[in-house]
Amino acid sequence: MSINICDLCYEVTVPACQDTYTFDTGLTAATYYTLILEDINGNQYNYISTPAGGSGVWTLNTSYFPDGMFNQWSGSYRITFSADTSGKATVGDEELTIDGGSYFCIIMKMVKSTLVYD
Repeated sequence: MSINICDLCYEVTVPACQDTYTFDTGLTAATYYTLILEDINGNQYNYISTPAGGSGVWTLNTSYFPDGMFNQWSGSYRITFSADTSGKATVGDEELTIDGGSYFCIIMKMVKSTLVYD
């Protein structure tokens, strides 16, 4: 499946270096999906899990990816979801419902975290 990023991806900007990132995807709860994360160089990483609760909220746990991957210099990641949980999925084709719109991917842009000092 070819994805037209401009038309079909939900864009979100997130702070770098977090332990988890949470997305409201509209995917069916208690159903396993493969999250396919693609970096700016075309490298793909698969993560099999299920949305939490009954609302389709997905939590991306960064401990399942290489150390330092989600830093401020990472740029953007394209995230898609697939019902294929064989570990061989290369592109997701699950439709996401986010903020009332229909999308086939999420573009997650990493930005520098704001430091707070006491």
